[in-house]
Amino acid sequence: MCQVLGIDPILSDVPLMYQGVSDKFYGPRDDVKFPDEALGIDFEGEFGVIVDAVPMGTTADEAIRHIKLIVQINDWSLRALAGPEMKTGFGWIQANPPCAMAPFAVSRIEALEAEHRALNEKPPFISAEQKEKALAYLVIGSDGQPRLHERLFIVPEPEPEVEEAEAEPGADGIQSEEVEQEPVEDGPSLAPISQKLAEELAIMKTEILRLHVASDPHFALDLGTFFMVDAALGRSYGHPSELRATAPYSRVPGFESDTPAGEAWTELDAGLDRSWTEAGNLVERYDAFCGLDEGARAAWLGWAIARTLHAVPVGGTGADLIDHLGRKLEIEEHVWWRPTARRYFDRVSKGRILAHFGEVGGLELSNRYAASKKHDLAASAEKLFAGQLIVEAEVKDRALNWLPDEMRFGRAEHPDCEGSETDGDGLHVEAADGAVSENADDGFLEAA
Repeated sequence: MCQVLGIDPILSDVPLMYQGVSDKFYGPRDDVKFPDEALGIDFEGEFGVIVDAVPMGTTADEAIRHIKLIVQINDWSLRALAGPEMKTGFGWIQANPPCAMAPFAVSRIEALEAEHRALNEKPPFISAEQKEKALAYLVIGSDGQPRLHERLFIVPEPEPEVEEAEAEPGADGIQSEEVEQEPVEDGPSLAPISQKLAEELAIMKTEILRLHVASDPHFALDLGTFFMVDAALGRSYGHPSELRATAPYSRVPGFESDTPAGEAWTELDAGLDRSWTEAGNLVERYDAFCGLDEGARAAWLGWAIARTLHAVPVGGTGADLIDHLGRKLEIEEHVWWRPTARRYFDRVSKGRILAHFGEVGGLELSNRYAASKKHDLAASAEKLFAGQLIVEAEVKDRALNWLPDEMRFGRAEHPDCEGSETDGDGLHVEAADGAVSENADDGFLEAA
């Protein structure tokens, strides 16, 4: 290809590929128009693979399960344009116009079965020498008619006799006797079974294994944990199981947590016993994993299950169960997360920050900071809710236990603040002179 295009050879172990036109395919009998034959029209036959939704990060071993159809494609390349476009380093654009697709496609199973039949159902070949020695049996069919059996037989030739060598005398001059061994007869050669039969036998064999695994919960727990963690560490190739502990994609790409919980998770991950991962193949890794003590295996199970949990905003599908799990574990949210300017206050409006001040300190505290600039207010809020601001003891206690509803496992019950009311969102709406509304622009006051 490089010689035809007049470009330097591409030295790489990575398979060459390009992203061609995907928004249009010609029909199997459509006319294909080209502007000029001088562009070097080159006809190529290709096979296309049609897949379903393939998740990001799918391995080569898992990708084959997403193949649905295989179709033949007629492709054209314009050689006069291909060389210059390849030299740009951005691939082909005009050099590969739309392709034409065959009138039908076959499923992957049909294609594999056809390939299997081509390999295993070849017409028999009998040489002339074999024909001379071949025998056939005349049999009576179920209809009473004689017919030749379809299998031919050849009389085996006698094996040449091998003269036994005389036993040589041993080192002591005494002639040693050979220990008579029982003759071993070679059994008939086994013809390979069909793929369908092999798969049916595999199903029945796995039924036996499933029953025994289900009857031994401790064994099943170790096996399931191994499947999940081995795949999570990028070694899913060859796994005879669909069990995975896949971590969901982040709702906020590039987000990096600086919370105590995030730091504790990093420590937990680093503390897992990974000695079993150094074993060789799948079987050896499994045995090495089962050789860990019970505490180490349990730690891996917890890690595998926990990493699958989705981040669900309040009101989203599954949020109720997330909250229920947190309450059932009796998690003290305020210990593991505190609102800071970076995590929260810089990201909400000035009016909302003042409303939070009112929730823990009433109108007096809210009005005290009403004239502050947004940046200064966010910094003061971080100190207030970290217990670093000089306020009354009761206000400090409420501030240290305060969290936005979005960070609680269940709707928060904020302490009542004297002289204040809340709207449907839990924000205080009664304000004294000079207070701002939640929607007020930063730096501008809106009279109550």
